[in-house]
Amino acid sequence: MSGSNKYVDMSAKEALKLAKEKFLLLPDIQREYVWSMEDIEKLFESIIDGYPIGSCIFWKTNKKTINEEKPNLYYFLREHELYKSKNEEAPEIFGEEGDYYIVLDGQQRITSLNIALYGSYTEFRGGRGRRWADPRNWIKRELYYDLDYYSRELTEIDDERTPKHFNFLSEEETQSGHFYKVKNLLQFDDSNELLRELINQSYNREIQDDLVKLFSRIHSSGSDRLIHYYCISENKYDQALNIFVRVNSTGRKLSKSDLLFSTLIDGWREGKENFENILKSVNSRGDGFNFSRDYLMRLLLVLVDAPTNLKIESFDRRTRNRIRDEWNNLSQAFSYMVDALVSIGLSDRFLSSYNVTMPLVYFIYKGGSLKTDEAKQETRKFLSVSMAKGLFGTES
Repeated sequence: MSGSNKYVDMSAKEALKLAKEKFLLLPDIQREYVWSMEDIEKLFESIIDGYPIGSCIFWKTNKKTINEEKPNLYYFLREHELYKSKNEEAPEIFGEEGDYYIVLDGQQRITSLNIALYGSYTEFRGGRGRRWADPRNWIKRELYYDLDYYSRELTEIDDERTPKHFNFLSEEETQSGHFYKVKNLLQFDDSNELLRELINQSYNREIQDDLVKLFSRIHSSGSDRLIHYYCISENKYDQALNIFVRVNSTGRKLSKSDLLFSTLIDGWREGKENFENILKSVNSRGDGFNFSRDYLMRLLLVLVDAPTNLKIESFDRRTRNRIRDEWNNLSQAFSYMVDALVSIGLSDRFLSSYNVTMPLVYFIYKGGSLKTDEAKQETRKFLSVSMAKGLFGTES
C-alpha cells in the first residue's frame, strides 16, 4: 500500500456515507469538535459562493492494519450538544472488510457537514436562573436556507448585520419567516428532480440557483467537489503520522497541543475519554466553566512537578506513566477545586485567568482542603489579588 500517496477528490455525500457506515474514522490525535453554529453557517455560505473549503488529509488503510496497529479511533458526530457531545469510541478490533479512511486533518469541516446535512446542533440557553440540568434550557437547531434572503437583502442594508443565506434555527424560530431545511436536499436523486420541485413551489430563480448549486456541490466529486484530500497509504500508523506532521507543518491545521496530547495518551486507551469526562463534568458545574484540554495538560505537569512548558520534552515516559498511574488522585483534586470555586460563587465570567486556579489544585493534591469557611475566604482573597495583579497569564 505504501508509495501511492496522492491527492484525491471525493464528494461530500460519499464521505458522509462512509462516516455513517463507520469506514471514515477519527484518531485520538484529533481535538474535540469546536465549531460554532456561525462557523457552519459561514461554511455553507462559502459553498454556494463556489469557494473551496480546504484540503483534508486521510490515512487510507484496511482492517488488518488497524487490528495490528491498534490506534485509538472514534466515530463522527451527527447530533451535537455543545459542551456535552463526545465522539463514540470505535472497537479495538475491526471485523468489516473494506477500505478505511482515518481523518488526520479535516475533522471540523466533515463533522460540520454531517451535522448540517444529517443531524442537529444543540446549545445551552444561558442567563440568570437558567440551570444547566434543565432540558428546557437546551435548544436544538437545524440548518435552514432563508427563502426571504433576497428580499431581505434589499431592505436591510446594515454593515453590522449582513443578511445570511443560512441560519441554525429551532422549529419554533422557523415560524417567524420562510425557510427551507437544508437536509431536505438529500431527498432528491438528481438536480433536475430538485429543480422541478423548486419550480412547483414557485421559488424565484435566485433561490433555485442557490439550492441547486448547493445540491450539486454536495454530490459532486469533480471540479466542484467539497472533499479534496491528500491520501496517505502507509502500512504503519506512525509512518502516516510522520507524513501528516510534515505536510501540516506550514499551516495551523492542528495545534501543537493536539500533537502533545496524542503523545500523552499513546497506549493509554482510556486517556481521551478520561480527559473528556472530567472536563465535561467540571465545566457543567454551577453557572458553568470553560476549562480546556490545554489547561488540564499543563495542570497535570504542575501536579507531578514536571517542566510546565507544553513541549514534547515535558511529556517524557516517566511523566506520562506517573500521570496515568496517578490519574484518579489528580483528577479528583481538580474536581474538588472546581467544587470550591462553585461554593464561593465563581464561574467562567468571573475568571480572567484559569491558570490562577492551578495552585489551588496543587494544594488539594498535596493534602490540603478548601472546605472550611476560613479556607473559602482565603481562596477568594488569593484569587482576587492574583487576577487583579495579573500574576497568572496563559504561559505562567
